[in-house]
Amino acid sequence: MNKLFASALFILMTAASLVSKPTIGPNKPATFGTSLYVTNANQLRLAVEKSGLQPLQVTLRPAGKNQVLFTETIGRKKTGAAFQFDVNELPAGAYELEVKAKNGDSVVKQITLGETAPAGTAQRQLILQ
Repeated sequence: MNKLFASALFILMTAASLVSKPTIGPNKPATFGTSLYVTNANQLRLAVEKSGLQPLQVTLRPAGKNQVLFTETIGRKKTGAAFQFDVNELPAGAYELEVKAKNGDSVVKQITLGETAPAGTAQRQLILQ
């Protein structure tokens, strides 16, 4: 099977599971929802919709580390936001993209970046979990 087709198929099959609600307790309404997908240019796109008046913090960092690569606050009066991350300059490895509300509700997506592909070959591998 063509590697590019297999990669596209994997991304399409995975995309359905990337729409998330935050981790919350029983009988507690979700305050936001997220959607994350990979573009043809190997960029990440994140969309966030809010239903409450709490601000949200969006953070990208290496997995298991406190080093912040990107952070942005979605203000309490906004109903949503969209972000695009160009991850081509990041070194290969595991990363976390977290969306967190002030009340503790959060969604964390695991991202794995493969090695940059040599010129003239298929694009770099990017895996979302």
